[in-house]
Amino acid sequence: MKQAPVRNIDRWLHAQSARFTGGLSLNAIRLAYTDWLLHVLQSPAQSLALVQETVQRVSRLALDEILRGDTEPMHVAVPDDHRFHDHAWNHWPWRLYRDLFIILHDLVTHGTRGIRGVDAHHRQVVNVTCHQWLDAFSPANWPWTHPLVINRTIESHGMNLFCGLMNWHEDMRKLLTQEDEPRSSDFVIGEDVACTPGMIVHRNRLIELIQYEPMTPMVKKNPVFIVPAWIMKYYI
Repeated sequence: MKQAPVRNIDRWLHAQSARFTGGLSLNAIRLAYTDWLLHVLQSPAQSLALVQETVQRVSRLALDEILRGDTEPMHVAVPDDHRFHDHAWNHWPWRLYRDLFIILHDLVTHGTRGIRGVDAHHRQVVNVTCHQWLDAFSPANWPWTHPLVINRTIESHGMNLFCGLMNWHEDMRKLLTQEDEPRSSDFVIGEDVACTPGMIVHRNRLIELIQYEPMTPMVKKNPVFIVPAWIMKYYI
């Protein structure tokens, strides 16, 4: 019992740090990157080979762009990435942005997954976090490097950007005023939300188990026990 106040202090500190890290453990990330970086330093030949391959791909891309010209569209097999499926990405200069991003994406993939000796979990942590940062700089995320956004801006005379700015302003207002909860008047029962009669059949410190009643003849009466993913715990 004497250690309870100390544990409460630790919990408070952990909770405060989690607010700035999104719930991520900085210690776990540091351990993963330290493990990965030490093995990278111990594999200079493999690291150099990855860099050489990337330089060669960029050189071939630059040569192809010079020979092809500015107006000829390019039809290539793009990785299964829905962000670049539109044919507008096959025209210059959008294809250059796309291909450079794909080359960098492959470099990060091989550089984080292909280093021998790294712990499997640490390799996965480094790979996921690196791709999260890299995807933030995807040309599909910026209006001045996205052909569909530029075309839409021209067609709407900039109204799409104005509407987006208004949405951003509303999001910032809710963030500053801590108006996170939606108003009940924004939802209509039967259209936006379901309202099925049910009752709590079990409750503990972690969960409430709700059993819903069948409302139509097509619904079976035998209950199905659903364990949602952690991220879905509020929406199931």
